[in-house]
Amino acid sequence: MELDQIKTGDIELWRASLVETRKLKNITANHILATLKVMFGEAIRLQLIPFDPSLRVERYRSDVCERGILDLAEA
Repeated sequence: MELDQIKTGDIELWRASLVETRKLKNITANHILATLKVMFGEAIRLQLIPFDPSLRVERYRSDVCERGILDLAEA
């Protein structure tokens, strides 16, 4: 797609496919989305596009398990 043709919905569908089709973890999809946002920011700076369609795309909630302190039995 041309940069100026990419819409927020396109990015959301692509991000969802990363998790659902490619079976990536949410945190990995968030890292990829962050990279895309940097790329769109640079396109804005270079005046290649008038607005950033990735601004309205929210990150997935982290799927990293919380780590706590081991109890006596686990230690």
